[in-house]
Amino acid sequence: MPEPIAGTPLRFDFSANPRILFGWGRRVEVGQFARTLGRRAFMVTGSTALERQGMIDEIAASLRQAGVEVFPLAAASREPEVTDVDRALAELLKHDPGPSDLILAIGGGSAIDLAKAVSAMATNRHGASVADFLEGVGKGLKIEVPPLVVLAMPTTAGTGRPESAP
Repeated sequence: MPEPIAGTPLRFDFSANPRILFGWGRRVEVGQFARTLGRRAFMVTGSTALERQGMIDEIAASLRQAGVEVFPLAAASREPEVTDVDRALAELLKHDPGPSDLILAIGGGSAIDLAKAVSAMATNRHGASVADFLEGVGKGLKIEVPPLVVLAMPTTAGTGRPESAP
């Protein structure tokens, strides 16, 4: 491939999920949207402020109104650790999750990361812990089965800036 020429416009391809809902107050639509993805939603939350403001209850009510069963699964107050993923997975497995279930992540990156890890572990039971799948320190196990669907409701705009940055 030839080197880019100075002054030429940047070119790239962008692929996104099949559907993105964006806009202030769109959370009231989560029930109808989730219903297209599954019949049971296991919630991973982050911000306790959302709970205090009643938004988690509002989201759960929207899900129930659309005929989606709601199960609180975990709350993420920091970047998820192995024990957090394993604990949330153990809770999820009590409900015998299947293809008509989804993980609903409400919050920032920590909640979304926890939800993604649990969704992958729920369908890939060939490891005893998420640690078995970690690069460099685990057993090198691979995700072989597609994870459960994750519906993410980000409540923050991540900066991508390391904590130690000024």
